[in-house]
Amino acid sequence: MEKIEKFSIYLNKPNFTYLPGEHVTGIVRFRLNEASSVNVIKINLNGGAIVNWTEEDTDSDGNKQSNSYSVDETYINKDIILATQKNSNKLYLEINEYDFPFDFVLPNYLPYSIYDSNGQIYYLLTALIDIPWSSNIKTKLRINIAHSFDLNSNPSLRHGYEVETLCCGPSKSNPILIKISTLKCGYVPGERINFSILLKNFGSRKIDLIEVKFDKCYFYVNSKTNWSINISKIMLAGSIRSGEKKAWNNLELLIPNILSTLPGHIIQIKYFLIFSIKTSCLTFTKEVKIPIVIGTIPFNNSNPPIVSYPSLESSPPPYNQISNYPKC
Repeated sequence: MEKIEKFSIYLNKPNFTYLPGEHVTGIVRFRLNEASSVNVIKINLNGGAIVNWTEEDTDSDGNKQSNSYSVDETYINKDIILATQKNSNKLYLEINEYDFPFDFVLPNYLPYSIYDSNGQIYYLLTALIDIPWSSNIKTKLRINIAHSFDLNSNPSLRHGYEVETLCCGPSKSNPILIKISTLKCGYVPGERINFSILLKNFGSRKIDLIEVKFDKCYFYVNSKTNWSINISKIMLAGSIRSGEKKAWNNLELLIPNILSTLPGHIIQIKYFLIFSIKTSCLTFTKEVKIPIVIGTIPFNNSNPPIVSYPSLESSPPPYNQISNYPKC
């Protein structure tokens, strides 16, 4: 019979999912089958991000080889001492079943959990029992941090965005004028992005293809694996010949149930309204990007859409399914 059995972490939330600023409460429970001295019983909450990628490098002899790289950052690393020796008095536990309650307060700045093949944002609870003259005993449990972003925290997102640019080709004497504007820059799922477009073709080439996309872009810092997913797009009918102009007003793209914008970390999620044209000579293509910020709480004094926000898994994947956590 083992000295310690049934060593587990139990949370008061059955789905293990929390918002920044919430309390993570629960108990550390174990069965002691043999009376023993104990140095310390504690629980740690560690959260951070890690990005892994592979690059093909060339050595000094000109040979190509694949090298693996990683970068990480820490968002929280906090211990709670549940029981310990006091004033050189040993902590002695009799044979029994023990419960030790704990309460972590999550900081408001924590980014939400992400589990992706290129990178992860994770949060891990680790309980530890340190017994003299014995190896430390640990048990681990992963929790989720849900996404939460109040658009009211950035009033500038209430304002529209306008971009005007000239293109295309080697000569700028006969350009194409592109002007795009949006009513605002911040949205929540269920709302529609309202925008207008003006095109003036002063060039000699006919504009054949006009496309507007709404894309979700993943950025992995120091990695070459950045990629994007198209969420929705529209094709604008008709071509614009040399000397013609055309305007589209009050166009709309519906925002589906998607995660909020995640800036400022080694894993970032950003959204863009992307306008592109192609001329009759396929050599020349112009793409214009407008950043769109997605939140979970709409602006005050606006009519919030009726929508169920996307959620993480009902409970996070087991700890042992992912092996590249930084060690506690």
